[in-house]
Amino acid sequence: MRDKKVIAAGILSVLAAASLIYGIVAPSKSRTKSAGAAGPQQSKKKQLTEEDILIKRHKKRTKFFSWGRNPFVIPKPIDEKFILKGILWDEESPKAIINSSILGVGGQIGKNTVVDIKKSSVILNDGRDNHEFLLE
Repeated sequence: MRDKKVIAAGILSVLAAASLIYGIVAPSKSRTKSAGAAGPQQSKKKQLTEEDILIKRHKKRTKFFSWGRNPFVIPKPIDEKFILKGILWDEESPKAIINSSILGVGGQIGKNTVVDIKKSSVILNDGRDNHEFLLE
């Protein structure tokens, strides 16, 4: 009985080794099919730029308009209206109350920077121009 188990184990190990070697050496069918047929297709795909792909995606319309806004699209910024509500005047460190923020010189509200604070006005810079807001 013991000899039969040893012989069966030996035969199974030889078959397992042969199967492993065949699996490593033999070419797979999917590689041979895709290598011949996908060559021209891959070159066409590589010619598309990211911009072309994005344009195609944006042209695609959806039928789910009832869902409301798309959470994956970043909304365009709304032009902010700044209201100068008050000025806390001090010669060394003046402060301005714009909308609900208290800002000093160099402070930022949105993308605008406080350039100067005077007794009756505040000057904001949006990166291109200076805008003066008068205290009402």
